Amino acid sequence: MPRATIFFVLAFSLSVSAQVVAPFVPPNAIPSNLWAIDRNLLWGRLDNWEGAPDFFCRQSETHSNVIHPLADGTPKCYSKGMVLGDIGDAPDLVLRRAGPDGAAYNARPQPVRQGTSLGTLYWQAWGERCERRQYGFWSGCGGNGRTAQIYSRTAGEQTGNSRAGSLHLATTPLGNNGDPIDRFVISSEGRIILQTLVGMREVEVGSEDSCGTGYRCLRVAN
Repeated sequence: MPRATIFFVLAFSLSVSAQVVAPFVPPNAIPSNLWAIDRNLLWGRLDNWEGAPDFFCRQSETHSNVIHPLADGTPKCYSKGMVLGDIGDAPDLVLRRAGPDGAAYNARPQPVRQGTSLGTLYWQAWGERCERRQYGFWSGCGGNGRTAQIYSRTAGEQTGNSRAGSLHLATTPLGNNGDPIDRFVISSEGRIILQTLVGMREVEVGSEDSCGTGYRCLRVAN
């Protein structure tokens, strides 16, 4: 395809009217014509349900108090699926965070503090919200509507010689509206911490041959 034709097709695609994009944009967001790539970008079929566009990037900010499938806080991209692939090198899925907390998107980055979550992989299911006869991925009532999540926290000061962190796996029990509870933690030193009936407890490794020749016992404190 000639370069001029490609440019025309791209320009036409990015000039979709706000009316076309409107079903995909939460009502408290400010839609705009897609003249520039730094605005909302919609690609794919326009007749599917508003919570599952083929590919949609929203640059506006809209929160869970709005009844809309794409009301997910800060700017996000939505897709039905994604494949990461490369040749000659392994693909990466990277979660990053810079300080300070609560900073604007254009603020000067600063080191992240001790114990800060660096990003989360979480799951949500469409279900009933607190509002009568309203449904969505967020539960409302102060809950995040997450059924489970995996995330990492910084451990200690993040310096040129130390970038330590912990890994957390959490699930949401019945009667909880979407704030997962840590069940399994790998500390920065490689220690295993489990959720027990009496709270989080570290798994202790017994002495040599404590469970018979060639075996060490594992135990958890009461």
